[in-house]
Amino acid sequence: MWMRAKAYEEGSAIDRTCCVTGHRDIAEEHVETVRAGLRQAVVCAVAEGYTRFLSGFARGADLYFAEIVAELKGEDPALRLEALLPYRSRQRSQDPLFRRLIAACDRVEVQSESYTPTCFFERDRALVEASSLVIAVYDGRPAGGTRYTLRYANRMGREVRQVRPASDHAEQLTMLF
Repeated sequence: MWMRAKAYEEGSAIDRTCCVTGHRDIAEEHVETVRAGLRQAVVCAVAEGYTRFLSGFARGADLYFAEIVAELKGEDPALRLEALLPYRSRQRSQDPLFRRLIAACDRVEVQSESYTPTCFFERDRALVEASSLVIAVYDGRPAGGTRYTLRYANRMGREVRQVRPASDHAEQLTMLF
């Protein structure tokens, strides 16, 4: 799914910024498909001139995306990986992948000092507002944070590129927007 209606100034930093949104609970049998789709989407974005990549650092799609960007940064020092965490104590995660990828970030920003019921939505809106391209791992679920973020990206006129894991919700994809 490719959509674009520019709601930002061409040539600005936002014009070269890409973020990710996606499910945290990707079934083990779909992880490699998702990783391959994310890699293809990120490599394509780099080829198009995107250099700044933002992740909310949730498990699942966010960390897979960050891992791919961190790897590509080793080949292209112009690339930047930035984390936008929903609340400060998220930094204390002991997950080894999280720790390694946070250390690879060029910048870490915290959306809220403490957890609030809306901190994830606020973080998701901030990711979309800072980006011209949204890469989405979305399986068509009728509700949830990924769907919320995609609807917001559409309202903001952002380009969305979808990585589709196999899903029981696939028939609902056309109803998203």
